[in-house]
Amino acid sequence: MQTYNLKIVNDNDAECPLRAWDNYFSFLSCHRRYYTESKFKTIYDNANNSFSQDDFDSLDEIEAFLSKQGYIWVKVYMYSHSGDTISTVPFGCHFDSGVFGYLYATREQILDAFGGKRLTAELKRKALEGMESFVNETWDAYISGEVYGYEILDENDESVDSCYGFYGEKYAKQEGEAVLGALVAEETIKYARIQTNMAYIRALEA
Repeated sequence: MQTYNLKIVNDNDAECPLRAWDNYFSFLSCHRRYYTESKFKTIYDNANNSFSQDDFDSLDEIEAFLSKQGYIWVKVYMYSHSGDTISTVPFGCHFDSGVFGYLYATREQILDAFGGKRLTAELKRKALEGMESFVNETWDAYISGEVYGYEILDENDESVDSCYGFYGEKYAKQEGEAVLGALVAEETIKYARIQTNMAYIRALEA
């Protein structure tokens, strides 16, 4: 009976979920090296006037602006030391960590993403939870190089199935194990049929 081997591998060609995905939120970068494109360095007020980080004297001013303009927002922190990681929770080390930027969404963006005609407390909660999950799981996995794929190899080390783009090793493993289980089940059924046919042939020959 055919045997298979499941391998979990790094996805070195993973796309940036902030740049490539159709998210309902935007990002204001406070970092000098990351996300320096104009769209990540510019924010608008309700009159469509543009502002950059340099127009604010402090992070408190940025946060006051976000709240005054009616944005729903979360603060994003980065820890950078022999690799980078981000979180919506501050890191304990003040020397190697700081504010990375702000994810923010307008009322219209949230209503379009979640449905509804009014920005209720429940919709705000869902929007904030979605942004926090994006930062702490998906985006952090990309920033820290924790994007994976799975490969299923036969007994000759030939690939029979593969898939990439899992932001977090556990998701690649879960999907790979599910596909592997289906392949093994299919092989088991096929083997049982062969054994049954062989037994039938032996019975006829007896």
